[in-house]
Amino acid sequence: MPITRRALGALAGIAACDVALSGCSDGPSDDTAGDVTIDDAHSVGAMDDFGVGTTFKATEPVTFSLMYRDHTNYPVQDDWSVFHRLDEDHNVTFSRTDIPMADFDQKKSLLIGSGEATDIISVTYGGTETQFISGGAILPVSNYFHYMPNFQQKIADWGSKPTSRTSARPTAGSTTSPASGKRPTCSTRS
Repeated sequence: MPITRRALGALAGIAACDVALSGCSDGPSDDTAGDVTIDDAHSVGAMDDFGVGTTFKATEPVTFSLMYRDHTNYPVQDDWSVFHRLDEDHNVTFSRTDIPMADFDQKKSLLIGSGEATDIISVTYGGTETQFISGGAILPVSNYFHYMPNFQQKIADWGSKPTSRTSARPTAGSTTSPASGKRPTCSTRS
């Protein structure tokens, strides 16, 4: 396929936009230098003594909004033990927005684009979030790693490094929860 002047002009325009957007980044490129501080108004339920080896339990009840991708073969149930355990053991509850799996990507995009996104989005595949990064609709979770001492300790213990890939703004940090590459072990409660 021959490259026409029009195609070459479009490619040059896209490249110029990419360079311009990269230049607009105001954050550093590593995962820790972009650390942010959470103010008191957004620290409701925070533990003063939370550190490595400490199980988090909010000092007062905390509710997060959650966008949940509801699978047709196993629909979400209000009585799932994970919701009860999070409430009883950690003082955390969710106000869920359950979206059928078939409509999830479209409705997720609409909610994020309209500014009505939930605090937590349960499923986002790499690359699907890039359209919302430059406008600040999605924040890089990597800027908050310093508030996750147990996560940091596991990464150190395993000799891993969390993945930090954001194609739209390479200096923005990671906008999805990183995978450590380690297989979790499960224990049962008595």
